[in-house]
Amino acid sequence: MLVYASLGDTMIIACDDQGQYNVLTINTVKNINCRADFNRKINRYKGENIPDETFFTNKQNKIRYNRFMANKPNGYSVANGMEEVKNTIQYGMLDTKNLKYVLIMSDGLFDLEEDIKTLFHEVINKGLAAYVEQLTAWEQEQGLSSDDKTAVLLHF
Repeated sequence: MLVYASLGDTMIIACDDQGQYNVLTINTVKNINCRADFNRKINRYKGENIPDETFFTNKQNKIRYNRFMANKPNGYSVANGMEEVKNTIQYGMLDTKNLKYVLIMSDGLFDLEEDIKTLFHEVINKGLAAYVEQLTAWEQEQGLSSDDKTAVLLHF
């Protein structure tokens, strides 16, 4: 048996020896801007004092509000010391009998809008190191960077 647990932007994908794969986790960071926008609208309706949306066109203000939603309903999960994180841990067990691969990776290795299954196939076909190298080169060309690039590819 393989027991797994995940938080926030870490994704776990498993593939069996027949080539069938399963995305085991939900990316809780995906669409956070839309959920944050909806949350502000609801809270304004409830009478809370929340700045007008023009305030959130500033990237830093938007990020601060998004972080306010950490480990809260409709927010995202993150290991930041909050007790509420215990309610957001994604976990499960896999039988390793027919398991071929398990890929565990942080969001620095994928676009939040990208199809995670396509990425999985790229990693399997190219290898994890080559995928990371190609992604890093592309980010540098675009003037982009990510806060982390962490991954483990398990072979069974």
